[in-house]
Amino acid sequence: MEADEDHVSLQDGTDTIVPLISIYEGVEHIGKRGKCINIHHISSHGKSADDIWQEAAEWIYSAYNEEEIERIYLHGDGASWIKKGKYYLPKVQFVLDRYHLNKALKEVSGGDELVCAKLRDAVMEADEKSLKELCRELRKNAESDKVKEKVDKFRNYITTNWDGIEAYQYGASRGSNTEGHVSHVLSSRLSSRPSGWSREGLKAMAELRAYCCSGGHVETKHIRKAEGTYKLTKKILDKVSKLYRNTSKEMLHNITVLNIGKVDSLSRTLKGIKNSGYII
Repeated sequence: MEADEDHVSLQDGTDTIVPLISIYEGVEHIGKRGKCINIHHISSHGKSADDIWQEAAEWIYSAYNEEEIERIYLHGDGASWIKKGKYYLPKVQFVLDRYHLNKALKEVSGGDELVCAKLRDAVMEADEKSLKELCRELRKNAESDKVKEKVDKFRNYITTNWDGIEAYQYGASRGSNTEGHVSHVLSSRLSSRPSGWSREGLKAMAELRAYCCSGGHVETKHIRKAEGTYKLTKKILDKVSKLYRNTSKEMLHNITVLNIGKVDSLSRTLKGIKNSGYII
C-alpha cells in the first residue's frame, strides 16, 4: 500500500491536500516497465483520516481473506495521517518511502555526495548508532545556525520514522510508486495546470479519478441529474435586450445576416433579441 497527497489550489486562493491510497499485490515487470497487479485507488476530499482509512480497510477485508494475507507494507512519507493507517489494517508494517527519504538525505548533505552516501548507507543498514554519529559530526561542522537546524530536522525525521527504516531489512518492502501514482491519478487532472477548485467539485473529481484509474467506467447511473430547471423572467430578458442595444449599437439595417432576406434560426434569434421578449 502507498499513501500520499496532492496539493491543490482552491477558488478562494488557499491550498488544500487531497489524499490518495493505492493498494496492489506487487509489481509485474514487462520488459523495462512495471505494472502494479490488481491496483485499487481510494481518494476523496473533506474526509477525515479515520474515514478514509476505514474505507480502505473495508475494501481490503471485502477483497481478501485476512488469513491469507502475509504482510501489508504501507509506504509513506511519515505524515501523521498516513501512519494512522497502521491502526486499521491487518498485519501492517510501515515503510518510509524512498523518494521522500532521498529528498531528505540530499537536503541535509548540502550537495556533498560523500556525506550523502555515508548517511544513505547507515540508513539502508538501519545502523542507528552510525547515523547519530554522522549527524553529530554534521552539526559540529555546521557553518551557521540555519544548517544546524537543518541537521536537527533531519535527525528528528529519521528518529520519528525509524520503524519505517528498519523495514528496509525486509526484501519485499523495497520499491514503491508513491509519487507516480499521485501524479497519474490526481496531479494530472487537479494540479498540473493552473486551476481553482470548489470543495464540492474537488471531492467529486478526486473520487472519480480514483474510480476510473482503478478500472471503473462511468455509466449513466453515475450521473446525478440536476434538480429543477433554470428559467429567465421577462424582466431579465428586457434588461439583457436593453443592455445589448446600448453596448452593441446594432440596428436592423447594419446586421448582414438580416439584410440578405434569408430567414433562418440565427436571423430569428437576432430579431428576437433586438425586439425584446425573445425567450432563449
